[in-house]
Amino acid sequence: MLYDIKELNENDYKKECAKLLIAFENPNYKQENTIHIAGNVTVGYGLDLKTGDNPKLLLKGYLPDDSKKLKIGNEELTFYGIIEKYRANKTGFTDPKVVKGYLQNKIFNFSLTQEQAQEVLERTFDSYKQYVSNHISDSLLKYSQEKASLVSLHYHGRFYGIRDSIRHSIVAKNSRFLSWFLIRYKTNPRNFIPFQIRACDEADIYLSNPNINQLKLIFDIFSYLNIKKEIIEYRIHKIKTNRTNSKQDYKQDTLYNLAQWYENNLDFIPYQNYITDLKKFQKLKPISQLTKKPINDITTTLKPHLDYLNTLTQKNL
Repeated sequence: MLYDIKELNENDYKKECAKLLIAFENPNYKQENTIHIAGNVTVGYGLDLKTGDNPKLLLKGYLPDDSKKLKIGNEELTFYGIIEKYRANKTGFTDPKVVKGYLQNKIFNFSLTQEQAQEVLERTFDSYKQYVSNHISDSLLKYSQEKASLVSLHYHGRFYGIRDSIRHSIVAKNSRFLSWFLIRYKTNPRNFIPFQIRACDEADIYLSNPNINQLKLIFDIFSYLNIKKEIIEYRIHKIKTNRTNSKQDYKQDTLYNLAQWYENNLDFIPYQNYITDLKKFQKLKPISQLTKKPINDITTTLKPHLDYLNTLTQKNL
């Protein structure tokens, strides 16, 4: 079990999940933009009408009455009838802009207040919470901010690839640092900038929670950072090396990426220089969606812990 967890009751856990998802999905939600396009036609705080779970169930109590119908071609369709055709890729219902226009017709007068949108969101992520708990049981990681971060990962399709590694870091290693590292650097395979920002926010929960015993955390961090470079066989690889045929490299050492960044005296390459898309934008200063402050690189993030460790060391000299 991960150390120094502050357990939340089910209601507070649900609110914590909602807080993360709202921050990442649509922090400036407005009722007049209830129906919008985010790749697909989306409702509220991210209910994808194309690929999401059954919208009829999730929007129960908020769907326009079936007596309200819109004439489209030779058909008269209800609000949900339009959604069904969109989900089935029926001719004339494949263009998100067209479908959005149909659903926003004044005949339906459909919208969700902020509170209603949050309730739909909470219905939406019930299955995501269950999936996370199926792989990392509540006995291993209780309802908490840390577990909410994994629900956020899964909601955005980024949990599956690291679920076993995360479970290992929690169960076998009892390591906040490894969990932080995996979420921050290994959940954005497409180098998609918004996901990178989300990953940093989700990961920072593991190091910034005020309930953490700082001495425990320092030993946790530096037990992994104090790696002698000569024993890391992967150090000969360069960041841009093409390793598409070296799958075994990925399996042998989950700290492979850390080894690439690790230098003497913690002289890390900031993550901005590693992420391809961020490198193209030299002036980009990513902002946390939770704190609204600039996101720190790994050196800045770990510096306070290193400084404290140095202070303890000097006291013992």
